Amino acid sequence: MEPEDGDETKWYLKTRENRLNEYFKPYKYMRVCYFANWAAKRRSNISRVVPEEIDPFLCTHINFAFAKVGQNLDVKPYEEDDTASWIGGPGMYHRVNALRKNNSDLKIMLSIGGWTHASKGFNEVVRNDSS
Repeated sequence: MEPEDGDETKWYLKTRENRLNEYFKPYKYMRVCYFANWAAKRRSNISRVVPEEIDPFLCTHINFAFAKVGQNLDVKPYEEDDTASWIGGPGMYHRVNALRKNNSDLKIMLSIGGWTHASKGFNEVVRNDSS
């Protein structure tokens, strides 16, 4: 990212078609926070973090970890409770997205991959424009 027109507060991404520029619209700053599904599963109350405890104004963007590349090169949930909780009710994806009810400017991004996912599916996804 580089400053636009010498204005340090306006940033843009250099991409082939600049499709991401609208997503990363000019901000005075960007504070990208990282939330991993397993943070809500920690046993200690000190280190456990659930989406409802995140201040929706703390971050400009939340990067949620993780999703995976499916056999049909589609995006699949990584954990069972990403789409629905184990005891019923909304899953982690919905719970993180719900933070936007209080801050509609908050951007939510989904990381695909992760240590245990390795590179499965990535070569196939980037093999051609249609995938």
